[in-house]
Amino acid sequence: MCTDSFSEVEVLRLIDILRKKFNLSCGLIIYDKNNKSYRIRINKSSMPNLITIVKPYMIPSMFYKLGLKRL
Repeated sequence: MCTDSFSEVEVLRLIDILRKKFNLSCGLIIYDKNNKSYRIRINKSSMPNLITIVKPYMIPSMFYKLGLKRL
């Protein structure tokens, strides 16, 4: 997830929410050390759960972002 404009503390809070509320396995990536940019990495093991959560809200042309074929 692109969270470049958030602080490290804010990104860690988002990760905690994703873990607790949605049972997603996530981690923190330091994307750019100079600009202190942080991103959330959702582990591959959580992809089926993530797909179940977000697919109903996505337009079919964006399914490729989840590794799915367009219906």
